[in-house]
Amino acid sequence: MRKNRGLLFLPAVALFSCGSWKFDYVPYQYGKLQEDPFVRKRHDGYYLAGDFSKIETTLGEFDPTMASLLSIGGNRKAAISTGEANLTVIPVEFSDYTADVLEQTHGGQAIDMIRGAFFGAESNNQYVSVAQFFASSSYDHLHLTGEVVPSWFRPKETLAELKSKHSSSATKSALTSIYNQAIDWYNARGGEKTLTAGDPIHFVYCAPYSGYEGGVSDRASMLWAFTINEPAPAAWSSFFMGHPNQNKMDAHTFIHETGHLFGLKDYYDTNAVTDFSSISPLGRMDMMDCSLGDHNAFSKMTLNWARPYVPTKDCVITLRQSVGNGDSILLSPSWGGSPFEEYLLLEFYTPSGLNRVDTYLRDDPSMRLMNKAGVKVYHVDARLGVFEERKTTPIGFLKKDSDLTGKLVDFYQNNSSSSSQYLINLLDASASSSKLVKGYVASDHIEARGNVNLRDVLFQEGDGTESAVFKDFTFHDGREMNFDFKVTEVGATYAKVSVTMKGVQ
Repeated sequence: MRKNRGLLFLPAVALFSCGSWKFDYVPYQYGKLQEDPFVRKRHDGYYLAGDFSKIETTLGEFDPTMASLLSIGGNRKAAISTGEANLTVIPVEFSDYTADVLEQTHGGQAIDMIRGAFFGAESNNQYVSVAQFFASSSYDHLHLTGEVVPSWFRPKETLAELKSKHSSSATKSALTSIYNQAIDWYNARGGEKTLTAGDPIHFVYCAPYSGYEGGVSDRASMLWAFTINEPAPAAWSSFFMGHPNQNKMDAHTFIHETGHLFGLKDYYDTNAVTDFSSISPLGRMDMMDCSLGDHNAFSKMTLNWARPYVPTKDCVITLRQSVGNGDSILLSPSWGGSPFEEYLLLEFYTPSGLNRVDTYLRDDPSMRLMNKAGVKVYHVDARLGVFEERKTTPIGFLKKDSDLTGKLVDFYQNNSSSSSQYLINLLDASASSSKLVKGYVASDHIEARGNVNLRDVLFQEGDGTESAVFKDFTFHDGREMNFDFKVTEVGATYAKVSVTMKGVQ
């Protein structure tokens, strides 16, 4: 099972705590949990999707969600992404590197700071807490509850031993061992709650990570942030990845790794050696890419938080801003009703809500989101493939009669340089060739900063596929576009998109 490596970037504020401040923990207050099922709603020329189509396999039918996808074959698991979901956070120290100095530096409040980062109110944090982020990003379809254990767990492995582990298999084995030890340790404490194998745990260890000085020394190291989903959903992050300042944490990395607990993939090149030579098909502008801003509409569909509008004939669709609403438009010549297909997906981006901090409050211009509103257009190729266990190259595409004995099902493509086509890729409104999709590398995002923060990737009024630039586009399964779209209006809180269906009466 491949591990999902989280990118880590520095916040706008000072990085290191240099004294003791009083920390008053305030729990995040959830809104009303959205428990109503999605219902198909018809509009003039389009509809809002209701239930997604099931994943049909020789092993049975599966819900079209990340948790179900991981469960097909093998022993992979994901945390529940809707309703009331429980997450246990366990602080970790080591026999040869205890948390004593860390606690002294922060006035004995280090665990309270972790509690604030995961379950606290915005006032407890430099950004928002993990719980607040997922409540907002999911439109209150997910309420992440749980606890930060009020004592430091000490595994049998020493920090020195863990530092020597650098391969994916070695670090996965080490985290699996720590996970199993932690469950026994937690249950032996005799509390009202017990943990069982498969429960999601996010570990926060007390030592500096391998990129503590600002570099990216070794992403395959145990002293980085990563998540495994086999045999259980377990995340591993350093306390210092929260960049404590005046006893408040920046939870970006914790949020990214928690996204992996729900089964979300990395949307950057996991094969990269350095940050700025890596492939970033989303231009570094996504929580599962550069740990910035909100989740995109595709992620939210696979976590069962949102449904797209689907045109059936010529129409005009008003998109509300994606933060806070979840509107999107899905365009496909023959959509089968599942997020696990190939299509275009449109959403209206604004530098507000969960995007605001990463737009305006970061000192480093290379780590900012776009400061202009516009329509983001994604090419999604989420067709499913069949894999041999522990292999990264698919045998072939998933079919209803595929023999899944001893096999896994996952996305045929990913967003790494080893892919023939990306899982999800931003389209470029300023494309000067007939190629609709532009494969961003991270440096593209930086070099374009002088032009209103990569504004050319956004579709503005008048932009669309009617330009001759896009006329020869075909999907990777050979289908041609049977539609054109054009952004006809961009307001402060909405955008209007005109869709023309070719050959459809």
